[in-house]
Parts: sequence; C-alpha cells; structure tokens
Amino acid sequence: MPESQRPTPYSRFVAKQTPLTADMLNQAIDHANANRSVTGGRGILVRRVASGWIIELARAAQAGLAGDAVKATLMQVVTIENDYLTCQIVADGTASGASLYIAKPFQLRHDAAYYDGVTTWTTIDAQTADESDGATTERWATNLVYFVGCKLYAYQPTGGTGLTISGLVGYEEPLVVDWLDLNIDGRKWGVVE
Repeated sequence: MPESQRPTPYSRFVAKQTPLTADMLNQAIDHANANRSVTGGRGILVRRVASGWIIELARAAQAGLAGDAVKATLMQVVTIENDYLTCQIVADGTASGASLYIAKPFQLRHDAAYYDGVTTWTTIDAQTADESDGATTERWATNLVYFVGCKLYAYQPTGGTGLTISGLVGYEEPLVVDWLDLNIDGRKWGVVE
C-alpha cells in the first residue's frame, strides 16, 4: 500500500485522563476497517473490500503484475451442468441479481482431453462419469459434490477460462464463459468403488 494511503496510526488512550468520545471510537473503527487483511499463506494476501475479497499473490507483485490481483467473488449455485455452473452473486448474505455462468476447473470438466490416458468419457450426470482407457472402464464421481444453494468463490482469470457454451436460449453465438470456480473446497474426481 502506498505510504499516502496508509491509515494514520492513533495514540493509545491514557487511563482516567482521556474522555472517550463517539468520534474517537469511530476513528478506531475506521482504522480497523482500513486494515482488514489476513495472510492466506506464504506469499498470499487476502483483503476484504466492499464488493468482495481481493487475493494478491506475492509473485505477481515481483513480476510487476501487482495491479492484476485476483478479485474473488462469493457466489451461490443455482444450477449444475457438466462443465459449468449457473450462479448468482452473494451480497449481504443474499444471492440475487442476474445469473452468471461459472466454468468448473479444468480437472472437473467432462472432456477426455483433460485427463491423461482417458480415451472415452461418458457423462452419467453433472457429477458422475464413466471413463475408459480402451481396455477398462471405471465410474468416477466428484469427492465433494456441488449442490443447488452451495456457495463458492469465483474470479475472472486473465486469458479466460477456455470454455464456451453453445445452444443457450437467447444467445445466437456460443457464450464465452469468463468466470472460473476457484475450487477452494478441493473438489476432484475419484473412482467409485
């Protein structure tokens, strides 16, 4: 944070000598609000802003990309499809507004091209599939399922998500999906025994 934007530190109150006023309390609250940040791990800074959270990576700053911080937005799932989710932004604890299309992470999409050794991918439902290497077939399912009403964080990656959706009502051209689930819950495929 540039020096000019740093909040002014306040002096401690002296017991029995400083009358505590509402203005002093509000200054303390404003100072605390201006400094709300946590370290999300080595090299990761997470900050709360009015419209969501900002996730900054130390390596981005070192590479001169500090202005390209990832802004994660809290979303709530409305529908679940094979390669994407339909979600609404959550503000003040309530999901509302237009539905947005959120791409699933690459390793959760229903496409054999994303998986080494898989030659055939047969979708059973949005979270279950049969995969084959040509010799054997296994049933796969996600370890933590998406469900209508679950919440997730999504962002708009530079360079896009690599996903387009065709055949949506009201869209003549394929829709380019520019939001991506951050998958902070660690969803992944696993073999169903």
